[in-house]
Amino acid sequence: MENLSELFIPTGELLLTTKLLKDKDLMANDNPAPLSAGKSYPIETGDVVFSIGANASLDVKLFNDENDNDEDNFLATKDKPITFDTANTAYLKYRGAITAKASGQVSLENLGFNADFSVTGGAKHLYYSGHNNTESINKAFLFDISHFKTIFRFEDVENLEVNNALALLVNGTLNAGLSVSWSNIFSQSLSALTNQLKTPLTLDINIGPQLTAAFNVSIKDDFFYFIKKIDKDNCLVSVRKAKSSVASGNIGASIGISFAQPDVLQTQLFDLYNKVIQSLTASTATEVEQVIANIESASADPTKKVLIAKLLGLFGLQNIPENLQLLVSKLHDFEKDIKGNLQKIALANITFSFKVEYSRIEENTELLSVSLPTAVLKNYHKDLLRFRTGNLLQDMRKNTIPFILNTYLNEQKLVVERSFGFGLKLFNMSIISSKDYSTRKRFIRTNLTQNKQVLIDNTAGYTWSLGKAQGSWMGELCGTMANFSKQVIPTADEFDFSLTLNMIQKDNKMSLNDFKSYLDTAVLWSIMKQEDANAFANKYAGSEIIGQEVWIEHKLIFPDNTLKLILQQIDIIGWSNINIDTFCFAMAASMSYLPDFVLRASKQERQNTYAGAWKTFIQNHELDRGQYADIIASVIDEKGNPDNLSAFETNSSNWTFGDSFEGVIRSNPGLFDALTDFINGIIDWNNNIAQHTSFDRLDHSYNKISGIFKQSFYLKTLGCFLLTHAERLNLTKDVKRIFTISYGAADNKQVINFAMI
Repeated sequence: MENLSELFIPTGELLLTTKLLKDKDLMANDNPAPLSAGKSYPIETGDVVFSIGANASLDVKLFNDENDNDEDNFLATKDKPITFDTANTAYLKYRGAITAKASGQVSLENLGFNADFSVTGGAKHLYYSGHNNTESINKAFLFDISHFKTIFRFEDVENLEVNNALALLVNGTLNAGLSVSWSNIFSQSLSALTNQLKTPLTLDINIGPQLTAAFNVSIKDDFFYFIKKIDKDNCLVSVRKAKSSVASGNIGASIGISFAQPDVLQTQLFDLYNKVIQSLTASTATEVEQVIANIESASADPTKKVLIAKLLGLFGLQNIPENLQLLVSKLHDFEKDIKGNLQKIALANITFSFKVEYSRIEENTELLSVSLPTAVLKNYHKDLLRFRTGNLLQDMRKNTIPFILNTYLNEQKLVVERSFGFGLKLFNMSIISSKDYSTRKRFIRTNLTQNKQVLIDNTAGYTWSLGKAQGSWMGELCGTMANFSKQVIPTADEFDFSLTLNMIQKDNKMSLNDFKSYLDTAVLWSIMKQEDANAFANKYAGSEIIGQEVWIEHKLIFPDNTLKLILQQIDIIGWSNINIDTFCFAMAASMSYLPDFVLRASKQERQNTYAGAWKTFIQNHELDRGQYADIIASVIDEKGNPDNLSAFETNSSNWTFGDSFEGVIRSNPGLFDALTDFINGIIDWNNNIAQHTSFDRLDHSYNKISGIFKQSFYLKTLGCFLLTHAERLNLTKDVKRIFTISYGAADNKQVINFAMI
């Protein structure tokens, strides 16, 4: 502890009075009370010397009423890390500026602090000291100031009274570790894995959660390091995101992510490459290596010829002797390409996901909160003081130390295992009944000049429950700002927007026909080709996933630049024949997969059969009951009425739900309005961006757009519609297209990731 009684001398009635701490009038007009010092007081901690005083002020604030507000959000009568009973307790909070300098040749920035820390004194140290409220203010203050504790010396932490706390606020670099399962990474899309294959092919890669990638994360921002004594032997420790201290209008938090454990990574990359090869050839990477190592002799071996023919076919090479050595070269390049792109995909997906998740963490929210024995904390305190959490997190993951985790990066676990997307809401749902939902969230950071950095997170969708089965669909429009706004109020053009369309379903006992319908949806959203869907249906017909409880996810992610170009094209076309026809083909394709009818058993057949009828609906969407059934029946009759589909369409008992053409229309009465509102909403959206209007104006546009998120048929149609525009702009590969099936026990969840490469 430090004796600062000669450094900070109390003046006036404020701290010299003998009034009791419980007096509600005490410090009523001067709370906090500022103190200043004419000289500095150094606190040496090895590689950094912290200095109190020398133009660094100290504020003293009294808390003795439930309405007293702590600007740093650590202290209150309830729902804060430090709580107290105003009937018998009062707190004095000491908050002062602090400067620092490196004691050696290493810069402060390399030690986790901003380089201007030594000049500005922008960092703050905090000390929360509880007292019996019958104690006098001068006695309490004089005791605290002469026995002053700081977070910089660990003996002060050890000697901290129960329910008292210390903290450091600084703009610096937080270093942390992140473990994410490869199944989670792959669930963010594999479409950019390679471009070396002659024609696009669909992979099916089965990965368990035990295969995890380790990342180093560095975040440059404002943070609190906070310690509260829980009892004589344990501390609550948290690293918290703080209010931004940036004074510039164009700088936001910066985030860097890199792979940790490079040796382990290389082993994992080979394992993953092996899974790719097995999916493409039904042979292992080792078997392929053995063949190409002796390619000439292998080509004469009847048992190896089939594999060589498959490999040649992957690269579009004719099966002739002259191409054998070329195949060897291409396979070596292919392996290098796959491993390199796996790293790029992982880094890109985790960086994007982490940045969005970090933006969702509000100011004064814990990034890490954990209870530790004080003796254990001692081993990590020097690192945590510099916002290096890696060693602590690593030992927590290994369970080599005792701890109780409260939260880490908005989760209550240390490893991101689930394949359902980083922070995705749908799989955290607790479904009691079917219901619509809509949320609009804004996460706002404000810097010292009142400029804003805003994350807009708008979602709309539906959750359903039928017996033991359950599911959800949603559209999520997310807007992020790379920097703080140029003016106090951000404008619409300062945001980058991405769109996610997601459908999730739990199937308690998946049949083969169910599996085929999920494959059909994957074809609808260009996640695989029809011939691949047929091949997978045959491959998995007798596999362990048939008859099991499974979770199915179909997801499209339109990144910001891709979405921007697509929306511009939609805007230019407007509500005209091109967009109308595109919607008609999308609606036809999105109708239910019905394997008993050849004209309903594939995307292409449904489009060929139903697109014209949907055009009739667009042109006249208020026909009498049964008229739409007659229209489509006549189309089917012209096609020869295979499987008697015409009778199915005209049977009025099939009009209640959405399997028949008439049924889709009757069960979706808002369909026409949803389509037209979507187009008009996009036009309005782009106008706001072009005219640099306040970002609040986008709410009106979103009201029109979001109606199409609220029905599953609408959402499937929208995905197909947007993908058609992406294809016209040659952007299909930039859209992340995901189809996963998860099965198995909770502690060993297996995930099959399907992706076209």
